[in-house]
Amino acid sequence: MTFAECGSLLLRLKRAIRYALASRDSWVKRSRGARRGLVRLNGAEHAEARQRIREANAVLRKGGQHLVRIGDVIDRSTSFVQQCDLLGVNPADRDELPPDAGFAAIIGLGFEGSAQYRIHDSERGPLFCAVWPLIVAAMCEPRGELAGRTKRYRLQPTGSMAEVEPAARVFH
Repeated sequence: MTFAECGSLLLRLKRAIRYALASRDSWVKRSRGARRGLVRLNGAEHAEARQRIREANAVLRKGGQHLVRIGDVIDRSTSFVQQCDLLGVNPADRDELPPDAGFAAIIGLGFEGSAQYRIHDSERGPLFCAVWPLIVAAMCEPRGELAGRTKRYRLQPTGSMAEVEPAARVFH
């Protein structure tokens, strides 16, 4: 995949994610206004708002999963500097990133469009908004599942390290 192809793919994906974010945010705003009594929504309008928000969240979730999947391809076909250029990372902020950070890591760390969103620290780019739910889901896995995948080692009398099987645990 060439740099131009990466840019074209990323542009189309970003456009779809921006559209989903705008749709979700407008329906959430309308819903919140109704809860505050600023706007009257009947039952059908509430149901429509919930459905539209669910649809937008599904698009965001799929967009985030797609970004993570194509991250390896973009990592192999572009350099770190090109990835930063694709994501609009401010040259001054590139020193804060680890040099081995990949495409998905740059997005997940919130550096996408760092020059554009520098004024408002709370604002993040659309790609970050799509990947963030995946990050939260990974962090909120049940401890047993996460602990089951974590390798543990014990120092042997010979000075070498041996992998230790995780102890069986029961979680309620």
